[in-house]
Amino acid sequence: MTEYFKDYETIRFRVEYSIPCGNPEEINFAAQPYEEMDSDEMANDPNYFLIYGKLDYTMSMHVGYKGFVFKITEDLHNRIGEMFKIVRAEHLRVYSNSGKNDT
Repeated sequence: MTEYFKDYETIRFRVEYSIPCGNPEEINFAAQPYEEMDSDEMANDPNYFLIYGKLDYTMSMHVGYKGFVFKITEDLHNRIGEMFKIVRAEHLRVYSNSGKNDT
């Protein structure tokens, strides 16, 4: 499994990606808004990130939220929408670089 994270300053999110070994057709992610990150190790551990999900080769996104109830502002709502676009673009980048889409 390949794992890496990216910080997206413009939307103030950290996103950790994981790609199953030999299967770039699927990308898993966990995302944490910067305001939820602090010195507490749990807040920086992807297992405790606020949003998690995956995209598959059909570009279907499956999403879950940790805790299911959390305060959401209009700003956070908009940033989540932008984060989903970024994750989709990352999936396309990984998949197109994998050679799996060659015919």
